[in-house]
Amino acid sequence: MTCNDAEDLGYSILASGRLYRVKAFTSDSEGRVRVYFDEKGVAVRDSSLVQKLSLASWTRENVVLDQEVRSWKQRVIGMLETSKDIRNYEVAQSLVARGAVEAIQAYFSGGASLSKGIPNLTWGVIHDQFTNPRVLLTLMAQTGLQECADKYSQLESKLPLSDSSAFDLIRLEEVKTLYTEARGLRSTFLPLASALMPTSGAQLTDQVLKSALSEALLRLPDLDRNSPTPVTLQVLFDLQNSLVNSLQGVNALTKYREGFTLAVNLAKADERTIENGANKTMSMALQIPYCRVNERNER
Repeated sequence: MTCNDAEDLGYSILASGRLYRVKAFTSDSEGRVRVYFDEKGVAVRDSSLVQKLSLASWTRENVVLDQEVRSWKQRVIGMLETSKDIRNYEVAQSLVARGAVEAIQAYFSGGASLSKGIPNLTWGVIHDQFTNPRVLLTLMAQTGLQECADKYSQLESKLPLSDSSAFDLIRLEEVKTLYTEARGLRSTFLPLASALMPTSGAQLTDQVLKSALSEALLRLPDLDRNSPTPVTLQVLFDLQNSLVNSLQGVNALTKYREGFTLAVNLAKADERTIENGANKTMSMALQIPYCRVNERNER
């Protein structure tokens, strides 16, 4: 097997000032494996660089080339405008809602900031706000949709042209992060906002919502509601995960529960796909002898 046996996929990735050509080998055992070659035609064997190039390839092929990505912002804004007409919110409720949305973002961007505490948001505040669950869930939906629309706006500004022949690694990393966050927010809060609309929200009695939220609180570790220590994003994410588990049987919120679960599973699946692809690339690259790609071979 030589580098000239590889199929040229028609694009390159610019990383740290160097251009890497993306090619692929196909085998019965591994399927299609992408391999990256530098300007001299040498297969990349650095595992850290391969991981980054694999993420960039995944982003180019799954985000940049997906035309639906470019239309989701307007669809989210449409739902947001309808949801905003439902009711206004108070400062404490806004604090909980914004913290819940930030926790979702932190999880879908890799989870590095989940340990962050939210100033002025204590466990006691959360308990108090759960006495009016419909307002709180509506605020979460509105805040989540607004943040989702903002993420899609940022994503639009970062998306390279799909027919480009070279892609910048750093930009594709930014695109991947924005895409994952926007998709997670959309999958979670679009169905929640829809379920709380007047036409369907009538099925959600206050008693049903209070019961589900109370059960969600009971599923979490026993935290001191009188403690002045700020609640972390991890706690807020765990609370939403617990809430989803408490909504079994609440038909009006089935799509919200399924959307949150799907978003979490997709985020994990994406990372596994990228990591597995990088591992296969490393294995394949180590089997390729050094070769220089000249103009004749490139043609």
